[in-house]
Amino acid sequence: MPRVEGDVMNFYHYEPGMLSKGSFGIMEPVLCEAIEPSEIDLMVVPGVAFTADGYRMGRGKGYYDKYMSSDGFRAMKVGVCYSCQLVDELPVEPHDVRMDKVIYN
Repeated sequence: MPRVEGDVMNFYHYEPGMLSKGSFGIMEPVLCEAIEPSEIDLMVVPGVAFTADGYRMGRGKGYYDKYMSSDGFRAMKVGVCYSCQLVDELPVEPHDVRMDKVIYN
């Protein structure tokens, strides 16, 4: 599970009952074991909008893009969204990480 720590986001093993309200009012893991980027095989990535060819628009802080660009990260990246979030085109910047697959309803 993700946890925002300042300007970065890190991931931790999920432990039932070990969540507390963190950044942005989202439940985050506490006192859990950290996961190295190289240990993740599949990352389900949220977004505000996606294109069919894998580009995504997040919420502007770049937490997921930074994490997916970190040393050792090799996971398959899957964007998930509703069909109303699928758009033809998005502005893309050099630091934006493209999804390997986008799944929508």
